Amino acid sequence: MANLALQTGHVQQANDVADRLLNIDPSSIAALRVKAMISLARQKPDDAVDFARKIQAISPSDEVSAVVLARVMAKRGKPQDALALLDQTSRTTGDTIAILMNEANIYRMMNEPRKAAPLLAKAASQYADPAVHLDEINLLYKLGDVDKARQAAVALLVSGAGTLSDYLVLRRIWSEYDQKPIPATAITAIARLKDPLAVTAVV
Repeated sequence: MANLALQTGHVQQANDVADRLLNIDPSSIAALRVKAMISLARQKPDDAVDFARKIQAISPSDEVSAVVLARVMAKRGKPQDALALLDQTSRTTGDTIAILMNEANIYRMMNEPRKAAPLLAKAASQYADPAVHLDEINLLYKLGDVDKARQAAVALLVSGAGTLSDYLVLRRIWSEYDQKPIPATAITAIARLKDPLAVTAVV
């Protein structure tokens, strides 16, 4: 219930539910995760670390607590420690989207976007999340990797995973970086678009 409230944007409700759960069971990992994420969002890093440490005392390889701790480390000027923690966690959890995206964001924070690009590409290849694809496309254009950006855009269009707003974001990216985004070799693939809405991006 607390996780659902948090995911739907009801932060205070999620916080209240988590508090009630912790009154019943102080070792509730689900409630501790919610408290850690809310503390992070509310710019209370010390509280976030406390909740994350409590989680790790119960479940040392917990992904959410590792992500929370890594974000705090990065903000406190220890990005390498943050990356090391995420790498260590991924050996147990695998390369989840949360770990990949946070690693990419830390590299961008370090002004090393080229190291972020393959992480975004891996996330986009494993998870059908249009926001991840759009992030990858935008970064590739910023890096000047136009061909790779076009290939990633075509992959998103053909997948049919996007919504109308996603395709409009893609058009805005193109308007900024690429006047001829669809290569001739992609026309056949575009013709087989799974989602009729995707045509809004190419017309």
